[in-house]
Amino acid sequence: MGKAKWLALVFLAMLLGCQTARIPFPKASPPADASADAAAKQFAPATGKANLYIARNQESFYNGEPFMVAVDGKLVGYLAPGMFFLVPVDPGPHQVSVSALAGFDKVEGSAKADKDYFYTISKSSSDQGKLSIGIVLFDAMGKMAVRQANLAQGAFGP
Repeated sequence: MGKAKWLALVFLAMLLGCQTARIPFPKASPPADASADAAAKQFAPATGKANLYIARNQESFYNGEPFMVAVDGKLVGYLAPGMFFLVPVDPGPHQVSVSALAGFDKVEGSAKADKDYFYTISKSSSDQGKLSIGIVLFDAMGKMAVRQANLAQGAFGP
């Protein structure tokens, strides 16, 4: 086979290899130990602080890809299905954002001292299954979502 044919064959192999290469997912944040998980589920913010709970249910939409979670532009970690982050914050405005290969969403709100706030990550039913962050307005529902998940180690917590 001539040199030109070999080069063409090598070029074709490289081209096909590039098109089939998968982008690796980041590793999910590891679970916190059992005592930290139990303490987080007491729902007791430190005096003068508020707690943001960011939970992802067991559903493994997007192939179980870990989602990058940030609060106020600071990375908290990568959340796997069935996990949650606990982020203590000062009172005032805050932004929670989540991103993945499949999309991005953010929500803004204002936290009051000595209160818990609950956010859930899910697929949007109205926007072709894109990534969505929901604010859980009822404490009972938010606590239930957290109790069904496990605490993940994050930049702000255990």
